[in-house]
Amino acid sequence: MTALESEDYGSAAKFVQRFLQIDAQYKDSGSDQREQLLESKKQLEGIAKKKLLAAIDQRDHTSILRFVRLYSPLGMEEEGLQLYVGYLKKVITMRGRIVHENVVELMEQGVTQVNFVGCLTNLFKDI
Repeated sequence: MTALESEDYGSAAKFVQRFLQIDAQYKDSGSDQREQLLESKKQLEGIAKKKLLAAIDQRDHTSILRFVRLYSPLGMEEEGLQLYVGYLKKVITMRGRIVHENVVELMEQGVTQVNFVGCLTNLFKDI
């Protein structure tokens, strides 16, 4: 059973990264093994993207970190970074709205000592 079949995507990504390093040094354009490894790379890229997008939709931070980390060994750093930054912007925006609503509610209740520093700190917790 391969790392890809057992869903050990981290190991699979490391294998692909090593293959890409070797392939860059020793171009062997006609090898069946090379074609098989390129196909595995393509398959892993599809899995990583699908699972990352699903994790982003579900706001599953642990899974997001797991799958975004696969982008670098696959040579897809730019795309991974864009997806991760987009996710972080959504999280901070959502938290900002919640914090704003809470602050407005406290001020409407006449609370004069609102902890604005704490509110701002909460925007970035867990990130």
